[in-house]
Amino acid sequence: MSTSSISAGSADRRVELREFVNVAQRPFGEISPAKIRAGLVPEEQAEFDEAWRAACLAAAETRDLTGLLKLLESWGVHALLAADLGVDGYRNLLADAEERLRTGAEPTGGMSGEQMKAMIAERLRNRE
Repeated sequence: MSTSSISAGSADRRVELREFVNVAQRPFGEISPAKIRAGLVPEEQAEFDEAWRAACLAAAETRDLTGLLKLLESWGVHALLAADLGVDGYRNLLADAEERLRTGAEPTGGMSGEQMKAMIAERLRNRE
């Protein structure tokens, strides 16, 4: 299946993009920067291209692929989120994150770390 034939948010695309998350643990022959780039929202593709070129130059100088693998893992998560949430949902996620970083506001409907620990402990007790 060609990447261009995959529509945003499709189940096939999510499965295909999931293959590229945690790429550092996979043989590098399975990594496709083109597929990750195609899964990004258009406004992130230029940023990916710039980071890709810089990582390629660094890898050529150092003969170390670690930076490339980390870059693909990071951008793979972006592509996966865009596929899971759809383009508009992903843009909303980014806008919400920017707003929280700018204002320091807590996300609505969130819970504290202590509340989360208590909920996990309760669920674990109920499983036994």
